[in-house]
Amino acid sequence: MKLKKILITTVVILAILAVNLPIIASLTIKSQGKDFIYTNIAEVPPRSVALILGAAAYNPNYPSPVLQDRLDTGIELYRQGKVQKIIMSGAMNEVVTMANYALQKGVQQKDLLGDQNGYNT
Repeated sequence: MKLKKILITTVVILAILAVNLPIIASLTIKSQGKDFIYTNIAEVPPRSVALILGAAAYNPNYPSPVLQDRLDTGIELYRQGKVQKIIMSGAMNEVVTMANYALQKGVQQKDLLGDQNGYNT
């Protein structure tokens, strides 16, 4: 009977931890990263490069909505002089799509750097 009570208590504690751990992790990340999250490009301090992580690319000319949002943000940082170069990291097809999109939006080829081996971005 005592073993059963210990087992039930252990299972309950583990269940509580399992439910709360993601919440605690999220709150910790938000708290620790709050000085590095910007909602207004004007507030972003200048840096030498922007890193754009890959996402789905439908073909060499059409990024997915998630990838397009990342690209638009990086390109806007570039246009406003917040960064001088853009590193694009992802699988080969993602990097090709990102570069094509950035070039179409007026980013200079010399300011684009590609990492075609970023398979787990």
